[in-house]
Amino acid sequence: MMKPNLLVLILIWCCTINIVHAYGSVANPQTHFLNQRCSKYNASNLRSFFGSINESFSRLRDQVNNHRKHFVTAESQARGKILTHTMFQCRNYLSRIDCLACFNTASTQIRNCSSAKAARVIYDGCFLRYERGRFYNQTTEPDNGVSCGNMSSNATSFKLVAEKVLMELQTTTAKTKGFYAATKTEVAGGSAIYAIAQCVETATEDDCLQCMTVGYNNLQSCLPNTEGRAYDAGCFVRYSTTPFFADNQTIDITPYLDQVGNPQPYLLNKGCSSYNSSNLPSFFENINETFSSLKAQISNNQNKHFATANSTRGEVLTYAMFQCRNYLFKTECLACFNTASTQIRNCSAANGARIIYDGCFLRYETGRFYEETTEPGNGESCGNTSAMVVGFSLAAQQVLMQLQTVTPKIKGFYAATKATMAGGGAIYAVAQCVETAAENDCLRCMQVGYNNLQSCLPNTEGRAYDAGCFMRYSTTPFFPDNQTIDITPYLKRGGSRKKWIIVGVVVGSGGLLLIILAVFAFRRSRKPKRFPRGDILGATELKGPVNYKYADLKGATQNFSNENKLGEGGFGGVYKGTLKNGKIVAVKKLVLGKSSKMEDDFESEVKLISNAHHRNLVRLLGCCIKGEERILVYEYMANSSLDRFLFGDRGPLNWKQRYDIILGTARGLAYLHEDFHVSIIHRDIKTANILLDDDLQPKIADFGLARLLPEDRSHLSTRFAGTLGYTAPEYAMHGQLSEKADTYSYGIVVLEIVSGQKSTNVKEDEDGREYLLQRAWGLYERGMQLELVDEAIDPNEYDAEEAKKIIEIALLCTQASAATRPTMSEAVVLLKSKSFPDHLRPTMPVFVVSSLKSREDNSRSVSTTASSSNATASISLPSAR
Repeated sequence: MMKPNLLVLILIWCCTINIVHAYGSVANPQTHFLNQRCSKYNASNLRSFFGSINESFSRLRDQVNNHRKHFVTAESQARGKILTHTMFQCRNYLSRIDCLACFNTASTQIRNCSSAKAARVIYDGCFLRYERGRFYNQTTEPDNGVSCGNMSSNATSFKLVAEKVLMELQTTTAKTKGFYAATKTEVAGGSAIYAIAQCVETATEDDCLQCMTVGYNNLQSCLPNTEGRAYDAGCFVRYSTTPFFADNQTIDITPYLDQVGNPQPYLLNKGCSSYNSSNLPSFFENINETFSSLKAQISNNQNKHFATANSTRGEVLTYAMFQCRNYLFKTECLACFNTASTQIRNCSAANGARIIYDGCFLRYETGRFYEETTEPGNGESCGNTSAMVVGFSLAAQQVLMQLQTVTPKIKGFYAATKATMAGGGAIYAVAQCVETAAENDCLRCMQVGYNNLQSCLPNTEGRAYDAGCFMRYSTTPFFPDNQTIDITPYLKRGGSRKKWIIVGVVVGSGGLLLIILAVFAFRRSRKPKRFPRGDILGATELKGPVNYKYADLKGATQNFSNENKLGEGGFGGVYKGTLKNGKIVAVKKLVLGKSSKMEDDFESEVKLISNAHHRNLVRLLGCCIKGEERILVYEYMANSSLDRFLFGDRGPLNWKQRYDIILGTARGLAYLHEDFHVSIIHRDIKTANILLDDDLQPKIADFGLARLLPEDRSHLSTRFAGTLGYTAPEYAMHGQLSEKADTYSYGIVVLEIVSGQKSTNVKEDEDGREYLLQRAWGLYERGMQLELVDEAIDPNEYDAEEAKKIIEIALLCTQASAATRPTMSEAVVLLKSKSFPDHLRPTMPVFVVSSLKSREDNSRSVSTTASSSNATASISLPSAR
């Protein structure tokens, strides 16, 4: 039974929060609820805890009421020696009565956390927080958030104006007295944007700026909606087209804007090493010294946008690099550096870190990295608005292709251009490499960035970032027109061969086909050698990879020893090799004597993959020809192939890892089908041909069976090649090959990833024999899709609706009719969508049942005609139970 004196304390705790009703009428305390957080740990001494909370809240209320404050803190020491720190803040435009009313609501709501040691509640008008430990200087924490309205603005300029408003608040709030700003900005069409930003008054200027930057970035997800709020531990930002404060309550921020322009601190990427420095005092001294050196270099030179520095203390060596875009003024460049250097320190003792914004990037490592340009962590950030101008994608591709070509040739590796479109409007674009890169490395980085940006089109905005380069395009100006660079002289440099390839991409399918056929005819008349039978038509004009010496590869693989053998393919072995420079590679050795078709396959794979650059495609480093032997050298994947994890001894994958593999594989195929300058059909998508890098990200491999699809053809009629069990029915039975054959194979692979079962495994029950696809369809019909999920996955790791959606996408990819299957770019969109559209529900799939003389052959690739093969295929329709 509860003691009487404890009951009294609880009653006081419950009742004191209602006292403010006696203070008078309330206008609008803006108690729209945004967020609440309760600690999972409870106070052990409830009597002392409630007494301490009551005392602290009473002091907060007294300061707000009697001293007309909008920001207050209080501490209390109860008899049980439990020290409680509390903080309350309301928006500066609220009256005293409204502020008290918001406090009343907050202190009532926070009571729902009961005896939690710590709690926080946030409303439009105020926030209240208590903790056992002191937290007054905190501004950012992992559970920051955003709340967006659900109405989009009809004003064409709204998004642009709103971004400018939020950027100005982000820049100026930390410079204002009391860390508070409120503005009203007119929008074309008669409306206006009301916006405020506020930090806790106990924060430092740098911490407030950092919190504002996080809030600004979070609010980008709300635009072009007419309302949005961003909240964090120590700051709040809000904008709306509906007035939520009086016009006479705005603050003139012009004097603060004069101090700095627009540093463009929109966050694109941040990465912290998983390894910490062992000598922390020396490490932090090095960081401080290198950062000071970088800042001094930028400050002391009006036109300097790139700087490096290193420092050695206590046997700890630290290298650092900073670069901002050349169109930024020095004050803007420094502002971007300040934001980056503040944010990157959140990586704490990590011995390496990188942060990238629109306007700049900052990186430090314990090893020298200045010459690096590309790494697996490259990526892109796409806008969410599609261009309405006809021909936009083609125009944007041409602009980006030009930047890819010219940037490595320009001094300083920087280019900025503006291209006017025939349908109206313009495309602004920049490209930049680090100044310490080699020209070839800059070009390679540009190629990766160009390829990554293809996934953004036809959206009106896109950024691609990498270790040593940056590309961006937008229909919204992000630099002045007078800061463009004339790139025409650089476009004229270089061989005519590359120029014609670029022209072929731009002029479209008809011109490209003519160019390819003309060059093809010329090559045949000049060199009467047997040309591959269509497999690489159009690939002959692609640039080949580096040629390796046979002796070097023989030494790297210890004479292709069994100890170095990684696996055996259909036409030869794959070996692990260590080159003279220490680089580990995978060496694929083919012997032409085994198949008359292997020379075609070798040339096809070399020409195609050496020119296809995407983070989800395995990278071909080079090749070697010696007699009948053909050798391919690839980047080495320590984690081997996906099938080793799903069906082998590599251990189970968690749900997030499987999802990343599913999405990454779809992106790689979308690039091959739609974003490369010719359409490539892989023909052999299966788990054994999906390699995994150190981060378990997928890379599609083995292009020996790849075919090019001419732009004027919907499909090819060709001999069957591939792996039974993954093969689309129209291709296996009738030889009709299109990109949708890869889509079918992808759907099978997704089912294998989700279930952990091989597609060819047979489950026998009272209803007969059942393959994986048949089982998946049967479970889907009965609404029992989750029974397909691999039992090795912890059910708490995944969302049930997401798992159902992915299974439905797999079934959609395996539909009987190729026309009803999605393209791979559509599959990517579906995977990233929160729900599955009702109009895209899958229909009954078709399963190709293989009857091989040896069941072992079911996992091997074959290339033969159906009539002469030792494999036969029949179609099985899953029964609708």
